[in-house]
Amino acid sequence: MTWLRPLILVLLLLLLVQPARAMEPCPPDTPCVNAETAMKVAAGQAPNAANLKGAFVDWVSLDVRTYTQDAPNGRRLQLMYPQGTWFSVRDRKVVDGDLWYQTASGRWVYADDTSMWEPSALHGYLFKGNEQGQLGFIIEDDTAVLPQPNYAARPTHTLARYTPVGVLGRDNGYLRIAPGQWVAPSQVRLVTPVARPAEVGPEDRWIEVNLKAQTVAAYEGDKMIFATLTSTGKDPTPTITGVFYIYEKKLSEFMAGGWADHDPYILEEVPWTMYFTQRYALHGAYWHDEYGEVRSHGCVNLTPDDARFLFVWSGPVVPPGETTVKSSPTNLGTWVYVHE
Repeated sequence: MTWLRPLILVLLLLLLVQPARAMEPCPPDTPCVNAETAMKVAAGQAPNAANLKGAFVDWVSLDVRTYTQDAPNGRRLQLMYPQGTWFSVRDRKVVDGDLWYQTASGRWVYADDTSMWEPSALHGYLFKGNEQGQLGFIIEDDTAVLPQPNYAARPTHTLARYTPVGVLGRDNGYLRIAPGQWVAPSQVRLVTPVARPAEVGPEDRWIEVNLKAQTVAAYEGDKMIFATLTSTGKDPTPTITGVFYIYEKKLSEFMAGGWADHDPYILEEVPWTMYFTQRYALHGAYWHDEYGEVRSHGCVNLTPDDARFLFVWSGPVVPPGETTVKSSPTNLGTWVYVHE
């Protein structure tokens, strides 16, 4: 049976050079709910806003100074500046060969003065229960995967930004993500489980926001069920820390702020907004793709898909036919723990 030895060696080598199987993210354009949560939703035992349809279809950024108008090629209404201005597209019309967008305010803008948003490639990770290692997200494009834990090794392949990986260990300063595969730690953002705050009950749902790591995780009791990257508040408006609860949810929200000469923003229909203290909220952010980096004016930015998952999964429950709800003694908001 000596002929088997070469065959076994070849098979072992093939196994070693196989690309790392990344943890699978939630499918794009699909609500991320696990089977248990989906069954509870169907039975009416959990937040039932999964069937809510956003009025928003697309968003566009304003690229030049221009006027909104009361109709395509109509009367000028308001001079708008491009810095940080985004519109939600409600309707489209072609007039004299030109495309126009109707915004959430009912006004019209010339399509050539805008740029369409591009969805982020980031999709949060929904735990299946059989994962190995610690969850991390690749944060650099074309991250090299090395066959040995040293800088001189020739990469075998690369991983795309936002790819979820399971970190099995650390060797010579490199993170092992599969047998015979390592990546530099600077190119991975780890999701570290934390202890449940004293205010949170053993069966409660709660959301953790890690400002240092720029990660968000959803827990059921002591079990992490979902995690993703976020962008939180930068100076001089950092995200506030503490233990809070979601006191109000809105399907979408108009947001504006800043100063004309310093980081102004006008944002129509910010999706899946969950206020947890003062005017701080978790919400979808369609206007950037810098998750994992501090960037916001104080809120907790998520991709629209990830914000939708948390909106559906968390309390308070949005009543059927409604698009907003406030927490009450009979319809409690989910805990939110924000920490450094």
